[in-house]
Amino acid sequence: VAQIGGGVESASQYELSDDVEVDLANGTARVYLDRVDQYLADAQWDDAVQTLRQVMEEWGDQLLAVTDQRYVSVRDYCHLQLVSLPPQALSLYRSRVDPLAQAWYERGMAGRDRRLLSKVVEEAFASSWGDDALAGLGEMALESGDHAAARAYWEKVVPLEIPEGQTRTSLTVPDTDLDLAAIRARLVLVSVLEGSRARTEAELQGLSRLHPG
Repeated sequence: VAQIGGGVESASQYELSDDVEVDLANGTARVYLDRVDQYLADAQWDDAVQTLRQVMEEWGDQLLAVTDQRYVSVRDYCHLQLVSLPPQALSLYRSRVDPLAQAWYERGMAGRDRRLLSKVVEEAFASSWGDDALAGLGEMALESGDHAAARAYWEKVVPLEIPEGQTRTSLTVPDTDLDLAAIRARLVLVSVLEGSRARTEAELQGLSRLHPG
């Protein structure tokens, strides 16, 4: 169970039995991802960002093995790389994707179009508009009574503290200018609506600790 202050694992991670066939990332995709690792090690941010975008576009729906039986989509793997970039590199990425992400977000909110908001999350998660799209999707999910989906969206807005030397494994936005007290209060509300008393009490304690006002 995720705590009020933390995020959740990406929904596109799988535990599969040995007899299940999956669309694994091909050798070319892996070559490009190896190049990304080298670009990042050499602080070649422009090349890293460009290559990650190319990999997402061409092989995003394929899967990468994290363990022998656990897989994550190539798209989410690339998103994890992007949200882990240092500020200078993240700013470079956003300068390229923000205009389109903003257009999708604004049209999505104006037309109550979940498809466009989901497009922001799926294709430009680390953009400056990823958190806004997640917040909007959470509101729409709550309105439709899908409490689990609302929670999943809002938990991805809450930042994670990654201990030094550890690798990020949960896909959450790297920063946000949204009111985190309001986001965490919505997570408490979801627990209330679900009738989860123990979770509600735990989350209320966390909310009071993190936002005593």
